Amino acid sequence: MAASVFTSRTLSKDDGRYRTHFRMINEQQVEDITIEFFYKPHTITLLTCTVLSLMYFAFTRDDGNQDSNLRVGLIVIISFFSVISVLAFPNGPFTRPHPAIWRIVFGLSVLYFLFLVFIIFLNWEQVKGLMYWLDPNLRYAKREADIMEYAVNCHVITWERILSHFDIFAFSHFWGWGMKALLIRSYGLCWTISITWELTELFFMHLLPNFAECWWDQVILDILLCNGGGIWLGMTVCRFLEMRTYHWASINAIAFLEALACVKFGQDLFPKTQILYVILWLLCLNLSECEDSVYMGTEDNVCVKGAEEVLDEIHSDLLECKVCFETFSSEPRARRPRNLPCGHVICLACVCALSRAESHRLECPFCRKQCDQGGTYECQVLIDLQEMIGSYFLQKKSRNVKEDSGSGVMRLQGAFGGWGPLINPTGVAVFGASQDVLVVHGGHQRVTVFGRRGQFLRSFGRFGHKSFEICHPLDLAVTPDGHVVVTDAGDQSVKVFSSTGSPVITVSEFRLPWGVDVDVLGNVIVTDAEAGTLSQMLIDFGRGDILVKKVMVEDLKTPRAVACCRASGRVAVVEHLQIAEEDALVTQLKVFSSDFVPLRQLDAFSFHPLRLSITTITFSRDGDLIGADVNQGLVWSLEDVQEAPALTPLVSEGLVRPVGLVMTDEDALIVLDAGDHTVKTFTRDTEDFYIYKK
Repeated sequence: MAASVFTSRTLSKDDGRYRTHFRMINEQQVEDITIEFFYKPHTITLLTCTVLSLMYFAFTRDDGNQDSNLRVGLIVIISFFSVISVLAFPNGPFTRPHPAIWRIVFGLSVLYFLFLVFIIFLNWEQVKGLMYWLDPNLRYAKREADIMEYAVNCHVITWERILSHFDIFAFSHFWGWGMKALLIRSYGLCWTISITWELTELFFMHLLPNFAECWWDQVILDILLCNGGGIWLGMTVCRFLEMRTYHWASINAIAFLEALACVKFGQDLFPKTQILYVILWLLCLNLSECEDSVYMGTEDNVCVKGAEEVLDEIHSDLLECKVCFETFSSEPRARRPRNLPCGHVICLACVCALSRAESHRLECPFCRKQCDQGGTYECQVLIDLQEMIGSYFLQKKSRNVKEDSGSGVMRLQGAFGGWGPLINPTGVAVFGASQDVLVVHGGHQRVTVFGRRGQFLRSFGRFGHKSFEICHPLDLAVTPDGHVVVTDAGDQSVKVFSSTGSPVITVSEFRLPWGVDVDVLGNVIVTDAEAGTLSQMLIDFGRGDILVKKVMVEDLKTPRAVACCRASGRVAVVEHLQIAEEDALVTQLKVFSSDFVPLRQLDAFSFHPLRLSITTITFSRDGDLIGADVNQGLVWSLEDVQEAPALTPLVSEGLVRPVGLVMTDEDALIVLDAGDHTVKTFTRDTEDFYIYKK
């Protein structure tokens, strides 16, 4: 039930969660980053401004000054081409500060390229005349090779000589490699290009004198400091901004990737039979490569693995909506694939969710082109593809469940949410009677209520800093009479709402309220991560008054998640220790009686050799403590922690970053997965594991 904060770590490609994390970063819906005005088309506005500016320059020119008129004409041409770039050119690789800026940059680079093409057809005297006209000071300029010496007295190394090389050109060198790293986003490729260029200078220094450099200038200043520092800066900015990364493939994989791209980006151009032929061709291509491997004496199972990898690639790249990450469905009025006028494909549910209620218009979450909801149409090719190979994945999932039946007690029954309906969720709770699921997240309405089958019911708690608005929610709980309690770190308060979302009371005497739960007597239990306390509140919800508020436990170490046992009255708290071990969280559990008497403390060494870092907890109906490890994506039952903890794996697959747990009255485990922004339900019965959620 409680929220948790995790430390970022780099997932290896062998990690099962690597692909989900890559898709979450690279294929998520892009949120607005500036005011909405700049994301609306303003073609008429731009047309009016350009016509007025053209009229101004046309009527204010000086016919007697031809040189000035030529310069002004070139500037106007470049300005008009920049306007056309904003309207017609595609978005670049960046979205900040605004995509229109990068369209202009792209347009200017096209003009520069055309200028270089034009210069190719001029002789040396014509080029000099053109450059002298653009910049008259070039007539008096001298070549760098005529005034500087290169690779002279390389054995003389002094601090003065080294510092003299740190000029504007060294900074440009450093900044340029930072920009290259932002574009390439790969340490290996950047270092390869850097060293290759230095070798190029070494081989061709007899042609260009400024290529000649001393060894310490080339190795230390260029490769290590300027190139290496720029590469480090660019890659650090990429990680900090969570920019889209690239999968660089070898030359052997290009044929497969090109064919897959043809299917992915030309979906509405292929009839059903051609799609089938492309799939068969991809399978044969991989099988033929496997046959070569078998002939050379490698393992026999390579062929089967290659074919399955192709089908898995097709399923993940073509048959999943890239907004909610749900599989497309061919059933009527379900998640059927819909083509947007811009060419991107999302599911029908996301089309309805992204459409504005008053205008029935939506904005493509990938390229931001706006369209009418009625302007979308079904992607029949993907529907046919789903019907052709969909049964394979059902059989594969069923086979995997049978093979892994001993790895975890509980199996996934259903999931709902996804990016859009839920944005960076942090806490989950359940209404007792109806079993409706409540989630706090970063959307415009901070609290969203779903039905037990995942259907949207309502939302409340809009974003803001007022008394009954929610700024930065971390956790929530539900009282026995249906009131909703939310911890808000944005204004350091605990806010109570009715079951319908009406405000009841706001309690502001906290420093950093984090986890919240309700005990068997209806008292609200809150952890304060900054003060290190565990508080108990008795609230009169009918009158909106606080009857009792007192600190029950002090001197806790950054307490966050908290859970109360309905059977025994025990209270468990997760402390986050300020120690980092290999980029993993270090936590410990403290269990108290109903009178807040310490009963037991468990840390990572208590679970040797697993070394778990429990970050979110809940209790079962029988009083067993259940915890989730956000680093490993696992859920464990610790059973009766008053005795020696007996670990039982409950969920061992299907999770990325579990940040919230709730055990329902029907012994179903609800897990809030912040990795893919979903709510997942696990049960001990696998009978309905693959039934489509209606």
